[in-house]
Amino acid sequence: MKKCMLIILGLVTAVTAMAQDLSPYKAYQIKQNVKVEILEIKRVEKYGWDNLEVKYRLTNESNYDLQKVDFLVHLLDENDKEIGSIELFAFKVPKSSSKKYKSVDILSPYVNAEIANQLVETKQLDVLMDNQESMVSIKSSQDLNLK
Repeated sequence: MKKCMLIILGLVTAVTAMAQDLSPYKAYQIKQNVKVEILEIKRVEKYGWDNLEVKYRLTNESNYDLQKVDFLVHLLDENDKEIGSIELFAFKVPKSSSKKYKSVDILSPYVNAEIANQLVETKQLDVLMDNQESMVSIKSSQDLNLK
């Protein structure tokens, strides 16, 4: 009986590991199908503090639901030199969706900066697999240094 239970436990573990296995090409396809478009960056004053509000559209053209999307918005001046960056998150992004989001960077050190352009870098995607019980993280393999 113990031997049978160990075999079943081993099979369940193997199936779980295979379900979480994602080929590099599939990870690349998923990452290419997730796009972030910055709609507006503006200064807002709430509660007496200076905050930076970022409105963006997150488009998920992949066939997978995303548990979390972690990305950086690099703020650039008119000479395309980096002023700074803001890390943003979006949670529970359904497959084949395009939705607007708003995020506020509280007490932002970049609130008075002259932002001419921005560049979005996706850091990590947490992808829910087909059974919705397992998740795979796709991390960025590159780091941008704009200084």
